[in-house]
Amino acid sequence: IYDDTINLKWEITNLTKIMDGFNCIQALTEFRGRKYVAWFTIDIPLPYGPSKFNGLPGLILEIHDIDKIYYVKATTINLSYKSNEIDNFLDKYVFENSISYSKYLEYKCKDAKDFESNIKTKLPRGISGFKIDKLGDENNQEIENLDCFN
Repeated sequence: IYDDTINLKWEITNLTKIMDGFNCIQALTEFRGRKYVAWFTIDIPLPYGPSKFNGLPGLILEIHDIDKIYYVKATTINLSYKSNEIDNFLDKYVFENSISYSKYLEYKCKDAKDFESNIKTKLPRGISGFKIDKLGDENNQEIENLDCFN
């Protein structure tokens, strides 16, 4: 699955800290209903980070949501690669058979509808009220726009 809906708006703060010998700068963003704190370094001027987090003027070495449910921190950094080698390496991860995030949500919505219908057929006669109304724990506009359960 590749995410075709990401448009992270970063707020770079004045807070700094040293992580494993790298000068890091704090940046804040919101993504799918959660607020995130990232620490990136311009010492490694690559706009990458873990998962879907990218777009800062340096490599993200640590990122977490404010509740620390999601937490990722770099433990090893290998600087033997050149920037274009990293770009080529990352390009290999867009597979031929991958689907967009919006298409994935359509499939997830259909699966949830099918599951809800299947459960309803197994309820005793006269019992009602079973309804799936959420596809996951992310609060985001893409899911709300699906209109899965109306």
